[in-house]
Amino acid sequence: MILGQGQFVLSVTQIEQSQVKYALYELFYIQNEKIKKVWRIKEKILPKEKWQNSNSKF
Repeated sequence: MILGQGQFVLSVTQIEQSQVKYALYELFYIQNEKIKKVWRIKEKILPKEKWQNSNSKF
């Protein structure tokens, strides 16, 4: 999923590293049509049986 408003773009994706699934959130700050700053958050996605509710990261 990609969302953008003004000079900010948010990317939300699911990745897998070493057979572990993660939610990856990346916030980009755009200035003069170039990426000036990036903030990243990577959070492990637990197995479904360990979820505290039926919502997912997405």
